[in-house]
Amino acid sequence: MGLCSLAVSESGAEFYWWDLDALDKDSAEYAAYESLKTEGSIDLFNSGSLISPASNGPFALLTTGYTGDVDALTDAFMAFGQSETEAG
Repeated sequence: MGLCSLAVSESGAEFYWWDLDALDKDSAEYAAYESLKTEGSIDLFNSGSLISPASNGPFALLTTGYTGDVDALTDAFMAFGQSETEAG
């Protein structure tokens, strides 16, 4: 049971990726992805703790622990991430 297919933390910023082709539609990871897309947030492991990362295609960025320029990082993430229309 997990949150996503791959998560990476760099300088306090957390990057998430969902491998939509490989995930089971009944998995916790897919449920987290769907929640982010429909609700704009993810309930961490159904604990009641919500996170609201920026979403771009099958990728997400959470900047709550990032100590740099959050706006610049978010802008770069949104510019270079894969959008839903490009993903098909």
